[in-house]
Amino acid sequence: MPHAGGKQYALNNYHRLYPAAGLALVISLAATALADGFHVPYVRPVAIIALLTGIGALAPNLPRAGKVFVGTALGLILVTLFTAKEPGAIIYAALSRGTAFAGLMTALGLMREGASNSPLVRACGTHMIAQPPKLRYAALAVGAHLFGLILNLGALVMLSTMIMRGATGTSDERLSELRRRRALTATLRGFATCSTWSPMAITPTVVLSTLPMLKWADIVPYSLALMAMYLVIGGIFDNFETRHLVRALQGTPREPAPVGGWGKQLRLVALVGVILAFVIGAEYLLHANVTAAVMIATPPVGMLWMIIQTRPRRRALLLWLRIKRLVLYRLPRESLETVMFSSSGIIGIMLSALIEPAWIVALTRPIPPQLVPILVFWAVIAAGQIGISPVVSVVVIGGALGAPGVVPVSPYAMAAALTAGWSLTVAWSHFTGSVLTVARIGGVPPPVVSHEWNGRYSMAAALASSLFILGIAFIKAP
Repeated sequence: MPHAGGKQYALNNYHRLYPAAGLALVISLAATALADGFHVPYVRPVAIIALLTGIGALAPNLPRAGKVFVGTALGLILVTLFTAKEPGAIIYAALSRGTAFAGLMTALGLMREGASNSPLVRACGTHMIAQPPKLRYAALAVGAHLFGLILNLGALVMLSTMIMRGATGTSDERLSELRRRRALTATLRGFATCSTWSPMAITPTVVLSTLPMLKWADIVPYSLALMAMYLVIGGIFDNFETRHLVRALQGTPREPAPVGGWGKQLRLVALVGVILAFVIGAEYLLHANVTAAVMIATPPVGMLWMIIQTRPRRRALLLWLRIKRLVLYRLPRESLETVMFSSSGIIGIMLSALIEPAWIVALTRPIPPQLVPILVFWAVIAAGQIGISPVVSVVVIGGALGAPGVVPVSPYAMAAALTAGWSLTVAWSHFTGSVLTVARIGGVPPPVVSHEWNGRYSMAAALASSLFILGIAFIKAP
């Protein structure tokens, strides 16, 4: 009993650090936005100190995965300090990258607070799940993509929970499980496509950090093509994989038609368009990178969303209480993703500085330059299969090969390779947060989701991606 009581006392002490951690993350976000978006000098150290304070307050109460990432980042900082020629510059660059990643996730968390309680979002999710079998895959895949833009991983949690709780229209348990599997698979595949192009995803931020000659607008056409290709391939595989389900359902009572039309979905599309317009406007007006634009544009959107949901009477007080609860308690409680992404950014910069890039470049010398991006693409996927975060693999591989002149190949092909490798890893590796989330809610082991449900689709998408990347390498030859 004393041991259990001591453990509970320590846990309560950790929870008392949450308000300090939440404030630190918000201060780091504000300072990073000022530095990267408004180009205010001398505020970057404030962002770094605030981030380290927040991570330090959160670290004791993080799950094992979070502690591993934080410990690895700390260990690499110490190694760099004692072995690198210019440790100060490397550590400063790594911590600056960490503030950018943490700021992005914190900003999206502020916007997600408004979206998560939106009646529009809930109504759209219910309508998508209630679609007839012929339309359900497309509705859920596209819906998960749209929700992922504004809710991030919260989109998977919401839709997957609604799928598992919803009725399947048949009393046959086997058919019910097949329908739920199909719906969960559609949701996961649709969500994974967010990482191809969305400025509110971490992927473009990391990819563009390794290819300084490109901007977000430069890679959007190729990224959107990847997104469309993955959605189409997913629909084709769903059709083939569920033919036996369609035959088995012949003669069973039809599910009731969904209530309401597609008007709410169009409103959701318009809302996403407004958010993107704010982000793009901030990027061009402030001459900032897309990450800083997201940090500047999305928190006000979340605030406005919360204002709309608050009763007119006592609106200011209720809004203040909600923001206070969000910053001091919800953000730090849900900060695992923020800490892991931030630590991954730090780890990636450290590894790219410690690992001599010459040997990575040497591996590509015997290979025709147009094939190097395909090698990069498969390397990111392979790294994900053994548990290496795409943040780390993309920074290390892209950092070694993405600099101008290192490999005589189009940077657009390299960007497509890194983006496609990351996007497919999201649903193909059983170590990713998205697969773990779907597996936990669906009640199945993660490898079942990543390999049994998504293996054939992912392999087909990977082969198509290889041809796509090869085409860019030849068409956009330097």
